[in-house]
Amino acid sequence: MRRTHIYQQGYGSPEVDHTTPQVRKAEVSEDGLAVRLRITGLVEGHVHDLDITPVRSAAGENPLHVKAYYTLNEIPK
Repeated sequence: MRRTHIYQQGYGSPEVDHTTPQVRKAEVSEDGLAVRLRITGLVEGHVHDLDITPVRSAAGENPLHVKAYYTLNEIPK
C-alpha cells in the first residue's frame, strides 16, 4: 500500500490517498546495486511512503532499510 502525504511548508501532514500502486517493471543495474522501478499511480506534489519489506537480495537477504520517503515534485514527460 502506498500512503501519501501533502507536500507543504510546515512540518508533517495527514496521510492522504491510501492506494496500492502497481510496479510495472523492475530493472536491476548491471552491478546489482540498484533497481529502477516503473510504477503507475504516483501523484505529483505528494510525499510517497514506500515499504520494501518483501524485497530480498539474490542471496535471500533482507534490505538494510525497508522504508523510504520520496517527494515527487515532477513527473518527467
